[in-house]
Amino acid sequence: MACDQYFTKCRYCGHQILMTMNQQNHTWVPCDPELYRFTPSGGPMTYVTGEGDVIRGHKDRDGKYFGYRSHRRSCIKWQEKGL
Repeated sequence: MACDQYFTKCRYCGHQILMTMNQQNHTWVPCDPELYRFTPSGGPMTYVTGEGDVIRGHKDRDGKYFGYRSHRRSCIKWQEKGL
């Protein structure tokens, strides 16, 4: 089952982002709009699946999972503000 999503622009850098509803705590997660293959590993990146599950893992072109990368990790201006 797909979760709620909508496109908007990042208030810090102006890039297009995909807001995705986190199904665990029902909050909006800003994501980069590109879909990545990944393997859950508890490792450095946070991914949000199409179902709204938030999973930590690493990018893996042979991974069995697909998800969107958290925009907080890729937005330089967001990081500069320390948010």
